[in-house]
Amino acid sequence: MYNLWTFIKTLRFKSACILTFLIFSCLNTVKADDFDYNDPRVRNFWYEFLTRRSIPQEKQVDFVKSTPLYDKYTFKFTEHTRKTKSVSIDFYLTHIGKHRRKPLVLLYPGMTGTTILDRSIAHVFNRKGYHVAVSHYFDTSLVGSTNDLSLNMLDTLRVGFSTLDYLIKIGKISKQVIDQTQIALFGTSFGAIRAAYQLALDQRIRASALIVGGFPLADIMTDSEIPYIEEIRHHHMEHEEIATLEEYRRILKQQALFKIEEFWKRRDNHDVFMVTAAKDSWVPTHTQEQMWQALGKPFRIRSKWGHVRTPICTRTKHIGKIARFFQQQFRNTKACHLSKLGLI
Repeated sequence: MYNLWTFIKTLRFKSACILTFLIFSCLNTVKADDFDYNDPRVRNFWYEFLTRRSIPQEKQVDFVKSTPLYDKYTFKFTEHTRKTKSVSIDFYLTHIGKHRRKPLVLLYPGMTGTTILDRSIAHVFNRKGYHVAVSHYFDTSLVGSTNDLSLNMLDTLRVGFSTLDYLIKIGKISKQVIDQTQIALFGTSFGAIRAAYQLALDQRIRASALIVGGFPLADIMTDSEIPYIEEIRHHHMEHEEIATLEEYRRILKQQALFKIEEFWKRRDNHDVFMVTAAKDSWVPTHTQEQMWQALGKPFRIRSKWGHVRTPICTRTKHIGKIARFFQQQFRNTKACHLSKLGLI
Protein backbone atom coordinates (compact mmCIF):
# COMPACT_ATOMS: atom_id res chain seq x y z
CA MET A 1 0.00 0.00 0.00
CA TYR A 2 2.85 2.35 0.84
CA ASN A 3 4.60 1.64 -2.46
CA LEU A 4 1.36 2.29 -4.38
CA TRP A 5 0.86 5.64 -2.65
CA THR A 6 4.50 6.60 -3.34
CA PHE A 7 4.02 5.67 -7.00
CA ILE A 8 0.87 7.84 -7.25
CA LYS A 9 2.62 10.85 -5.67
CA THR A 10 5.59 10.41 -8.01
CA LEU A 11 3.27 10.20 -11.02
CA ARG A 12 1.45 13.36 -9.93
CA PHE A 13 4.76 15.18 -9.47
CA LYS A 14 5.97 14.14 -12.94
CA SER A 15 2.67 15.23 -14.49
CA ALA A 16 2.95 18.61 -12.77
CA CYS A 17 6.50 19.03 -14.07
CA ILE A 18 5.44 18.18 -17.63
CA LEU A 19 2.49 20.58 -17.43
CA THR A 20 4.74 23.36 -16.08
CA PHE A 21 7.23 22.76 -18.87
CA LEU A 22 4.49 22.99 -21.50
CA ILE A 23 3.11 26.22 -20.02
CA PHE A 24 6.50 27.87 -19.97
CA SER A 25 7.18 26.65 -23.51
CA CYS A 26 4.05 28.46 -24.63
CA LEU A 27 4.94 31.58 -22.69
CA ASN A 28 8.41 31.64 -24.16
CA THR A 29 6.98 32.13 -27.65
CA VAL A 30 6.59 35.78 -26.63
CA LYS A 31 10.11 37.16 -26.58
CA ALA A 32 11.17 39.78 -24.08
CA ASP A 33 12.27 42.13 -26.84
CA ASP A 34 8.82 42.17 -28.47
CA PHE A 35 7.97 45.17 -26.31
CA ASP A 36 10.02 47.94 -24.77
CA TYR A 37 8.38 47.92 -21.35
CA ASN A 38 10.65 50.74 -20.17
CA ASP A 39 8.68 53.04 -22.46
CA PRO A 40 5.59 54.24 -20.53
CA ARG A 41 3.71 54.69 -23.83
CA VAL A 42 4.11 50.96 -24.46
CA ARG A 43 2.94 49.95 -20.98
CA ASN A 44 -0.05 52.27 -21.06
CA PHE A 45 -1.15 51.29 -24.54
CA TRP A 46 -0.94 47.53 -24.02
CA TYR A 47 -2.62 47.77 -20.63
CA GLU A 48 -5.52 49.60 -22.24
CA PHE A 49 -5.57 47.44 -25.36
CA LEU A 50 -5.36 44.03 -23.73
CA THR A 51 -7.22 44.53 -20.46
CA ARG A 52 -9.61 47.42 -20.96
CA ARG A 53 -10.85 47.18 -24.52
CA SER A 54 -14.00 49.24 -24.71
CA ILE A 55 -17.27 47.77 -25.94
CA PRO A 56 -18.43 49.50 -29.13
CA GLN A 57 -21.63 51.46 -28.61
CA GLU A 58 -24.14 51.32 -31.44
CA LYS A 59 -25.25 54.77 -32.59
CA GLN A 60 -27.18 54.28 -35.80
CA VAL A 61 -28.32 51.61 -38.29
CA ASP A 62 -29.48 52.77 -41.72
CA PHE A 63 -30.99 50.55 -44.39
CA VAL A 64 -29.60 51.81 -47.71
CA LYS A 65 -31.01 49.60 -50.44
CA SER A 66 -31.96 46.07 -51.47
CA THR A 67 -30.95 44.27 -54.68
CA PRO A 68 -31.42 40.66 -55.84
CA LEU A 69 -27.80 40.07 -54.75
CA TYR A 70 -27.58 41.84 -51.37
CA ASP A 71 -29.10 44.17 -48.79
CA LYS A 72 -26.92 47.14 -47.91
CA TYR A 73 -26.82 48.70 -44.45
CA THR A 74 -24.69 51.42 -42.90
CA PHE A 75 -23.73 50.83 -39.28
CA LYS A 76 -22.31 53.57 -37.07
CA PHE A 77 -20.78 52.98 -33.65
CA THR A 78 -18.63 54.82 -31.16
CA GLU A 79 -15.17 53.50 -30.29
CA HIS A 80 -13.25 54.81 -27.27
CA THR A 81 -9.45 54.78 -27.36
CA ARG A 82 -7.24 57.75 -26.55
CA LYS A 83 -9.84 59.71 -28.51
CA THR A 84 -13.53 58.96 -29.00
CA LYS A 85 -14.16 58.00 -32.59
CA SER A 86 -17.28 57.53 -34.66
CA VAL A 87 -16.78 54.57 -36.99
CA SER A 88 -18.92 53.77 -40.03
CA ILE A 89 -19.31 50.38 -41.75
CA ASP A 90 -21.00 49.55 -45.04
CA PHE A 91 -22.44 46.06 -44.60
CA TYR A 92 -23.48 44.00 -47.64
CA LEU A 93 -25.70 41.12 -46.56
CA THR A 94 -25.62 38.51 -49.31
CA HIS A 95 -28.71 36.63 -50.51
CA ILE A 96 -26.64 33.79 -51.98
CA GLY A 97 -26.47 30.44 -50.18
CA LYS A 98 -28.78 28.18 -48.25
CA HIS A 99 -27.44 28.63 -44.75
CA ARG A 100 -28.41 31.57 -42.60
CA ARG A 101 -24.94 32.15 -41.20
CA LYS A 102 -22.31 32.82 -43.83
CA PRO A 103 -18.61 33.74 -43.96
CA LEU A 104 -17.54 37.36 -43.51
CA VAL A 105 -14.99 39.31 -45.53
CA LEU A 106 -13.82 42.43 -43.71
CA LEU A 107 -12.68 44.76 -46.48
CA TYR A 108 -10.24 47.59 -45.73
CA PRO A 109 -9.83 50.21 -48.52
CA GLY A 110 -6.84 52.52 -49.00
CA MET A 111 -6.36 55.81 -47.19
CA THR A 112 -8.39 57.78 -49.76
CA GLY A 113 -11.59 55.99 -48.75
CA THR A 114 -14.04 53.53 -50.29
CA THR A 115 -13.94 53.55 -54.10
CA ILE A 116 -16.01 52.04 -56.92
CA LEU A 117 -13.38 49.28 -57.10
CA ASP A 118 -13.87 48.40 -53.43
CA ARG A 119 -17.64 48.19 -53.89
CA SER A 120 -17.17 46.04 -56.98
CA ILE A 121 -14.93 43.64 -55.04
CA ALA A 122 -17.57 43.50 -52.27
CA HIS A 123 -20.22 42.52 -54.83
CA VAL A 124 -18.01 39.71 -56.20
CA PHE A 125 -17.72 38.23 -52.72
CA ASN A 126 -21.50 38.63 -52.28
CA ARG A 127 -22.05 36.52 -55.41
CA LYS A 128 -19.87 33.83 -53.90
CA GLY A 129 -21.92 33.67 -50.71
CA TYR A 130 -19.95 36.00 -48.41
CA HIS A 131 -21.22 38.84 -46.29
CA VAL A 132 -18.92 41.86 -46.71
CA ALA A 133 -18.20 44.70 -44.28
CA VAL A 134 -16.34 47.67 -45.79
CA SER A 135 -14.55 49.64 -43.09
CA HIS A 136 -12.49 52.71 -43.95
CA TYR A 137 -10.53 54.41 -41.20
CA PHE A 138 -7.55 56.75 -41.51
CA ASP A 139 -6.52 59.07 -38.68
CA THR A 140 -5.67 62.44 -40.22
CA SER A 141 -3.87 63.45 -37.01
CA LEU A 142 -0.92 61.38 -38.27
CA VAL A 143 0.36 64.75 -39.43
CA GLY A 144 0.95 65.75 -35.78
CA SER A 145 4.45 64.51 -34.95
CA THR A 146 6.71 61.50 -35.34
CA ASN A 147 5.91 60.59 -31.75
CA ASP A 148 2.22 60.22 -32.64
CA LEU A 149 2.72 57.93 -35.64
CA SER A 150 2.94 54.59 -33.82
CA LEU A 151 0.20 55.50 -31.35
CA ASN A 152 -2.15 56.49 -34.16
CA MET A 153 -1.34 53.32 -36.08
CA LEU A 154 -2.20 51.28 -33.01
CA ASP A 155 -5.41 53.25 -32.55
CA THR A 156 -6.19 52.25 -36.14
CA LEU A 157 -5.53 48.63 -35.18
CA ARG A 158 -7.84 48.99 -32.23
CA VAL A 159 -10.61 50.33 -34.48
CA GLY A 160 -10.21 47.13 -36.53
CA PHE A 161 -10.71 45.01 -33.42
CA SER A 162 -13.74 47.07 -32.39
CA THR A 163 -15.23 46.82 -35.88
CA LEU A 164 -15.14 43.03 -35.69
CA ASP A 165 -16.40 43.12 -32.08
CA TYR A 166 -19.35 45.19 -33.24
CA LEU A 167 -20.17 42.95 -36.20
CA ILE A 168 -20.19 39.67 -34.27
CA LYS A 169 -21.27 40.81 -30.79
CA ILE A 170 -23.23 44.06 -30.87
CA GLY A 171 -24.86 44.63 -34.27
CA LYS A 172 -28.43 43.35 -34.15
CA ILE A 173 -28.41 42.50 -37.86
CA SER A 174 -24.83 41.36 -38.46
CA LYS A 175 -24.31 39.13 -35.40
CA GLN A 176 -27.23 36.92 -36.45
CA VAL A 177 -25.97 36.17 -39.95
CA ILE A 178 -22.15 35.87 -39.64
CA ASP A 179 -20.40 32.54 -39.15
CA GLN A 180 -17.88 33.57 -36.50
CA THR A 181 -15.51 30.72 -37.39
CA GLN A 182 -15.16 31.92 -41.01
CA ILE A 183 -13.79 35.46 -41.03
CA ALA A 184 -11.29 36.80 -43.58
CA LEU A 185 -9.56 40.12 -44.22
CA PHE A 186 -9.11 41.80 -47.59
CA GLY A 187 -6.99 44.96 -47.67
CA THR A 188 -5.65 47.24 -50.38
CA SER A 189 -2.72 49.66 -49.97
CA PHE A 190 -3.03 51.25 -46.49
CA GLY A 191 -5.93 48.85 -45.93
CA ALA A 192 -3.52 45.94 -46.50
CA ILE A 193 -1.22 47.37 -43.83
CA ARG A 194 -4.22 47.62 -41.45
CA ALA A 195 -5.18 44.05 -42.29
CA ALA A 196 -1.64 42.72 -41.77
CA TYR A 197 -1.42 44.33 -38.33
CA GLN A 198 -4.79 42.91 -37.29
CA LEU A 199 -3.92 39.47 -38.68
CA ALA A 200 -0.89 39.41 -36.39
CA LEU A 201 -2.90 39.87 -33.19
CA ASP A 202 -6.51 38.84 -33.87
CA GLN A 203 -6.91 35.07 -33.72
CA ARG A 204 -10.49 35.31 -34.99
CA ILE A 205 -9.12 35.99 -38.48
CA ARG A 206 -8.73 32.74 -40.40
CA ALA A 207 -7.37 34.09 -43.73
CA SER A 208 -6.26 37.32 -45.35
CA ALA A 209 -5.58 38.81 -48.78
CA LEU A 210 -3.09 41.70 -48.81
CA ILE A 211 -2.97 43.76 -51.99
CA VAL A 212 0.03 46.13 -52.46
CA GLY A 213 0.67 46.37 -48.73
CA GLY A 214 4.11 47.20 -47.34
CA PHE A 215 6.33 47.01 -44.26
CA PRO A 216 7.88 48.55 -42.21
CA LEU A 217 5.85 51.69 -41.71
CA ALA A 218 9.00 53.78 -41.22
CA ASP A 219 10.26 52.90 -44.71
CA ILE A 220 6.89 53.65 -46.29
CA MET A 221 6.69 57.05 -44.60
CA THR A 222 10.26 57.82 -45.69
CA ASP A 223 10.21 56.57 -49.28
CA SER A 224 6.58 56.90 -50.43
CA GLU A 225 5.74 59.39 -53.19
CA ILE A 226 2.06 59.65 -52.29
CA PRO A 227 1.45 63.44 -52.11
CA TYR A 228 -0.29 63.24 -48.73
CA ILE A 229 2.54 61.17 -47.22
CA GLU A 230 5.07 63.61 -48.66
CA GLU A 231 3.16 66.42 -46.95
CA ILE A 232 3.25 64.61 -43.61
CA ARG A 233 6.96 63.87 -44.02
CA HIS A 234 7.76 67.48 -44.87
CA HIS A 235 5.75 68.68 -41.85
CA HIS A 236 7.57 66.29 -39.49
CA MET A 237 11.03 67.15 -40.78
CA GLU A 238 10.45 70.89 -40.76
CA HIS A 239 8.89 71.17 -37.29
CA GLU A 240 11.24 68.68 -35.62
CA GLU A 241 14.34 69.95 -37.44
CA ILE A 242 15.21 66.60 -39.00
CA ALA A 243 17.98 67.15 -41.53
CA THR A 244 18.00 63.99 -43.66
CA LEU A 245 15.63 61.22 -44.76
CA GLU A 246 17.83 58.59 -43.13
CA GLU A 247 17.58 60.40 -39.81
CA TYR A 248 13.81 60.59 -40.29
CA ARG A 249 13.70 56.84 -40.98
CA ARG A 250 15.78 56.10 -37.88
CA ILE A 251 13.56 58.24 -35.64
CA LEU A 252 10.39 56.52 -36.89
CA LYS A 253 11.87 53.08 -36.26
CA GLN A 254 12.83 54.12 -32.73
CA GLN A 255 9.24 55.25 -32.10
CA ALA A 256 7.79 51.82 -32.95
CA LEU A 257 5.95 50.44 -29.90
CA PHE A 258 6.46 46.77 -30.73
CA LYS A 259 7.82 44.45 -33.40
CA ILE A 260 4.85 43.38 -35.49
CA GLU A 261 7.03 40.91 -37.39
CA GLU A 262 7.47 38.82 -34.22
CA PHE A 263 3.71 38.29 -34.16
CA TRP A 264 3.58 37.46 -37.86
CA LYS A 265 6.01 34.62 -37.15
CA ARG A 266 3.32 33.03 -34.96
CA ARG A 267 0.81 32.99 -37.79
CA ASP A 268 0.88 30.23 -40.39
CA ASN A 269 2.04 31.73 -43.68
CA HIS A 270 -0.68 29.64 -45.33
CA ASP A 271 -3.18 32.13 -43.84
CA VAL A 272 -1.97 34.83 -46.26
CA PHE A 273 -2.50 35.52 -49.96
CA MET A 274 -0.47 38.46 -51.32
CA VAL A 275 -0.50 40.47 -54.53
CA THR A 276 2.53 42.73 -55.01
CA ALA A 277 3.34 45.35 -57.65
CA ALA A 278 6.49 45.26 -59.76
CA LYS A 279 6.89 49.04 -59.97
CA ASP A 280 5.34 50.96 -57.10
CA SER A 281 6.47 54.31 -55.72
CA TRP A 282 3.42 54.88 -53.49
CA VAL A 283 3.86 51.81 -51.30
CA PRO A 284 7.43 51.24 -52.49
CA THR A 285 8.12 47.87 -54.07
CA HIS A 286 10.95 47.10 -51.65
CA THR A 287 8.54 47.50 -48.68
CA GLN A 288 6.11 45.04 -50.31
CA GLU A 289 8.98 42.59 -50.65
CA GLN A 290 9.89 43.10 -46.98
CA MET A 291 6.29 42.40 -45.92
CA TRP A 292 6.26 39.20 -47.98
CA GLN A 293 9.48 38.02 -46.31
CA ALA A 294 8.36 39.04 -42.80
CA LEU A 295 5.13 37.06 -43.25
CA GLY A 296 7.13 33.93 -44.01
CA LYS A 297 6.98 34.12 -47.83
CA PRO A 298 3.31 33.20 -48.26
CA PHE A 299 1.71 32.50 -51.63
CA ARG A 300 1.75 35.62 -53.77
CA ILE A 301 1.08 36.88 -57.27
CA ARG A 302 3.52 39.40 -58.71
CA SER A 303 1.71 41.92 -60.86
CA LYS A 304 3.63 43.65 -63.64
CA TRP A 305 1.66 46.85 -62.97
CA GLY A 306 2.01 49.66 -60.45
CA HIS A 307 0.07 50.75 -57.38
CA VAL A 308 -3.15 51.78 -59.13
CA ARG A 309 -3.48 49.10 -61.80
CA THR A 310 -2.53 46.15 -59.60
CA PRO A 311 -5.75 46.30 -57.50
CA ILE A 312 -7.76 46.61 -60.73
CA CYS A 313 -5.94 43.57 -62.13
CA THR A 314 -6.67 41.74 -58.87
CA ARG A 315 -10.39 42.46 -59.29
CA THR A 316 -10.50 41.31 -62.90
CA LYS A 317 -8.14 38.31 -62.79
CA HIS A 318 -7.46 37.10 -59.26
CA ILE A 319 -10.53 37.71 -57.10
CA GLY A 320 -11.90 34.23 -57.84
CA LYS A 321 -8.62 32.69 -56.69
CA ILE A 322 -8.78 34.71 -53.49
CA ALA A 323 -12.36 33.59 -52.78
CA ARG A 324 -11.35 29.95 -53.30
CA PHE A 325 -8.31 30.52 -51.07
CA PHE A 326 -10.58 31.80 -48.28
CA GLN A 327 -12.85 28.77 -48.59
CA GLN A 328 -9.88 26.42 -48.57
CA GLN A 329 -8.52 28.06 -45.40
CA PHE A 330 -11.89 27.79 -43.69
CA ARG A 331 -12.02 24.07 -44.52
CA ASN A 332 -8.43 23.46 -43.45
CA THR A 333 -8.85 25.15 -40.10
CA LYS A 334 -9.13 22.54 -37.39
CA ALA A 335 -12.32 22.79 -35.37
CA CYS A 336 -11.54 24.90 -32.31
CA HIS A 337 -13.92 26.36 -29.78
CA LEU A 338 -12.98 30.01 -29.97
CA SER A 339 -15.61 30.92 -27.41
CA LYS A 340 -13.82 28.81 -24.81
CA LEU A 341 -10.67 30.81 -25.47
CA GLY A 342 -12.56 34.05 -24.91
CA LEU A 343 -12.01 35.12 -28.52
CA ILE A 344 -15.69 35.26 -29.45
